[in-house]
Amino acid sequence: MSSQFSANSSNHVPLSVEASAAALWTFIKARSPHFTFESAVDLFQELNPSSDEDHKQLARRLAQALTARGIKIKHSNALQAIARLSGNGSWHTCDQPTISRLRFFAFDTDQTQESKFASWNELSAALRTWTDRL
Repeated sequence: MSSQFSANSSNHVPLSVEASAAALWTFIKARSPHFTFESAVDLFQELNPSSDEDHKQLARRLAQALTARGIKIKHSNALQAIARLSGNGSWHTCDQPTISRLRFFAFDTDQTQESKFASWNELSAALRTWTDRL
């Protein structure tokens, strides 16, 4: 499970397959309660999105794959699902540069380090890396 999907920004931390599948699952499950996490993992691996793929084309492929599984969604909902996979709150912002909105301060005995993050996904990945170093 090495495939990762991220937004177009160069400082965006890629989501793991499991994190991407979880984002997809939570979005689709609201529309189709029988959609399982395992189905989301299989679907994400089938889609195998790349970070440079057009979001609208990927949304079409997602809708087709869901239709093949008996789940129909509108194109706008598929776009919204892709936005969540890429760490964006809305499909309107998928192609826009990521703006850092979250700040995290690490305090040491003699210095303070500030890091800026565009999403909670980026912050959580950085926190995991930081805590692994402790």
